[in-house]
Amino acid sequence: GASVIFTDNALSLNNGVFFLEVSDAGEDFLRQWYTDCRSGVWPWADNGCMYEVLLHRVGGERYSGRCAAYREPEYDEKRPEPRTGVQLMRCFNEEMEQLNAGCCGPHRGLNSIALLTGQQDSFNHHPCFELEQSTEFTSAERDKIKDHCFMDGMFLVHSKNRSCAVTSEKRMAELGTRSEL
Repeated sequence: GASVIFTDNALSLNNGVFFLEVSDAGEDFLRQWYTDCRSGVWPWADNGCMYEVLLHRVGGERYSGRCAAYREPEYDEKRPEPRTGVQLMRCFNEEMEQLNAGCCGPHRGLNSIALLTGQQDSFNHHPCFELEQSTEFTSAERDKIKDHCFMDGMFLVHSKNRSCAVTSEKRMAELGTRSEL
C-alpha cells in the first residue's frame, strides 16, 4: 500500500492536504522532504520543493535536476516567494514524462505514493474560479482546468478565499446537525 497519498492533476500536484502513513516508508518520505527543503526558497514554498523531492524519488540518477533552477538560493525580503511557480509546475510535469511517470494518478506508477484523481477519489483542489483567473496558463492548460478543479461533492477545497471558508463552515454545521439527528 501507499505510505503517502496526494491529489494529483494535470496542472499541479498539491500538498496542501495529504495523508502520511505512520511507518518507516512514511517517515523516510517526510525526512527526505524536510532535509531537501531546508535551504533556498522555492515557488509555492514547500509544494515547490516537494516537486524536486518527488523527481529525485522517481528518477534517482535518471532525473536531470533541471527543475532545481527554480529554487532561489537566498530569501529575498522584497520578494518572499519566487514568482516562477507555473514554470516549475511545467518543469515537474515534463520531467515526470521523461521519467515515464506522466500525468496523472495511478498512471505515474510511483512506489509507495498514491496519487488520486477524479471527483470521487481526489481531495484538495483549488476552486475553478481561482485557476481561471490566472493569466499564466497556456490555452492547453486552461482546457484542463474544469477537469481538475474543485466541484461540489469533492472532499476539500484548497483556497485562501474567504467565501470558500464561509461555505465550508456552513456545510460543516449542516453535517453536525444531521449527525445529531
